[in-house]
Amino acid sequence: MSDANRDPFGRLLASPEQLTRRERIDCARRAAGALLAHPMHEVRWVGRALQDWLGADDGRALDDVLGVAPQVGQRRAQSMLRRAECAALLLRLSVLAGSDARAARMLRGVEPVPAAAAGLVLWQVALHQYTVQYGSDVLGEFRSIQEATQWLASRRG
Repeated sequence: MSDANRDPFGRLLASPEQLTRRERIDCARRAAGALLAHPMHEVRWVGRALQDWLGADDGRALDDVLGVAPQVGQRRAQSMLRRAECAALLLRLSVLAGSDARAARMLRGVEPVPAAAAGLVLWQVALHQYTVQYGSDVLGEFRSIQEATQWLASRRG
């Protein structure tokens, strides 16, 4: 790697996106080493997987090396995380609404939505509408409440 991209202590000065492929591979190798030195077992596990992936000649994807690639019929890891996020948002909405029943009425549009809960309701409505319209697992599609509300706004005209 070019010395111009690192300080005298070897720390990266440039954004990895601005580096050449060879330099980014070196960054990933260094990151794997740092992860291997971490005290948390999970972090060392990711470091070992990254190191194995960098050294492998079999062309396997990193998610396969990590063991998080879905088998046929299983959900993607991103979808599983979105479902957990959705559950947390529903819980927050129930707390803001005061009860699960009131939150459900808000989601159905039967009860007015307080301003503090508007983003949560829009997120849930967007997820439901997208799933009904396109029949897909929508939870892996949106990365944030803002993205879901933008999608919902674009569908309403």
